Amino acid sequence: MARKNNDASELKSRLSEILNEVEELGSDEVGVVRDTLDEYLKRFSDRANEMKQDVQNKAIDVEKQTDEYVGEHPWHLAVYSIAIGVLMGLLLTKSSSKK
Repeated sequence: MARKNNDASELKSRLSEILNEVEELGSDEVGVVRDTLDEYLKRFSDRANEMKQDVQNKAIDVEKQTDEYVGEHPWHLAVYSIAIGVLMGLLLTKSSSKK
């Protein structure tokens, strides 16, 4: 996810640089190019915000589902935790006895 954020930041930065370079050219076509790039930048920002909101909503849903499951099945969670602890203990004991 961090890579996507870096890629998005780099793209946004590069688009801004291109806009600045185009402004320096000073022709009538520059306005058209600038408007087009502004529109693409706006679409990009809007889509990035939508994606961010979708991820946040999914995380909230997963949190609610997890909370409901734990609330409805507390003993399952306790048994799973104990089983994982025992399994890890056995694996660690075996690996340390081989040394």
